[in-house]
Amino acid sequence: MIDKNLPLAIDLLSDIFLHSLMDPKDVERERMVILQEIKMVEDTPDDFVHDLFNRVCWGDHPLGFPIYGTSELVQSFQRDHLTNFLERTISPTELLCAPQET
Repeated sequence: MIDKNLPLAIDLLSDIFLHSLMDPKDVERERMVILQEIKMVEDTPDDFVHDLFNRVCWGDHPLGFPIYGTSELVQSFQRDHLTNFLERTISPTELLCAPQET
């Protein structure tokens, strides 16, 4: 079944990724969700200690930073930052799988 539906799934997912509208309202809604998640981690002692430990252990290495970022970073982030990043770093040819047999 997967061999039959895989091309369609890849087509749909790549279309979502490459042609997403990224409506500013949706970006703002997701920002609020991420800020809530950061607050939940900060309010959960074992999660918060884990993040602090990683910061001390790894310092300025990427492993030392929480995966969700900081509240300040999330609040400063704009829709244009995301679209510019995607335009600079992702090209459609990088997302293509092996050529399909015809």
